[in-house]
Amino acid sequence: SEAGEAQPEASRTKYGDGSERSEAGEAQPEASRTKYGDGSERSEAGEAQPEASRTKYGDGSERSEAGEAQPEASRTKYGDGAERSEAGEQVSRIEGHEFPEGLWYQAAEHLWLRPGEPDGSGRQVVTVGLDALGALALGEVVYVQLVERGLDVRAGQPLGSLEAEKMVRPVLAPVSGTVVEVNDELQAAPRRLNTEPYGGGWLVRIAAGAWDLESTGFLQAAAEVEAWVRQELSEHGDRR
Repeated sequence: SEAGEAQPEASRTKYGDGSERSEAGEAQPEASRTKYGDGSERSEAGEAQPEASRTKYGDGSERSEAGEAQPEASRTKYGDGAERSEAGEQVSRIEGHEFPEGLWYQAAEHLWLRPGEPDGSGRQVVTVGLDALGALALGEVVYVQLVERGLDVRAGQPLGSLEAEKMVRPVLAPVSGTVVEVNDELQAAPRRLNTEPYGGGWLVRIAAGAWDLESTGFLQAAAEVEAWVRQELSEHGDRR
């Protein structure tokens, strides 16, 4: 109608001259209707998303200009060929292995760290997970056990353990602080550590008491991370 609502098929009458009228008898001019790719028609108010305002991505999915839909995997491929993680970091592929840029990496334990917002006391809240090579070496994860929230830990103390087909390995705290959150969903679905290591497969969040000091022992620069990954692959081989 003139108010802009779409007229459902049942509420329009098609006359012999090809025109359409609403139940109130108003003619629906051709100019006030838009035919979309799916064959539906909308008024000038444009509540539905027309073909022109939708973007088709490489995975075949479509998103509106607002971009509400989530990509199929934990990363999005952009028109420039770059890939980004759920948190928006650009993803580097090193001999086929994914390492998002902007994260910090603890080489010895194959952990990644993503600094977030400080907590109420000013401590840096850091999300911790297992990197792609660590997940690959572990194999298919079947059980994840993590500590309780509120536990104070020092760097090197256990945060839990990961059980897989190949081995059971401890998870050691990369920084000192308080465990403020654990990934309960991961404990219920351990395979997410293999399929979404940088997304839904995160392990814990720690409010780090000395982040500025302790982070100096991690890798972050792209060149450093690439050199480390290539050395690991050279020494231990590609374990895929």
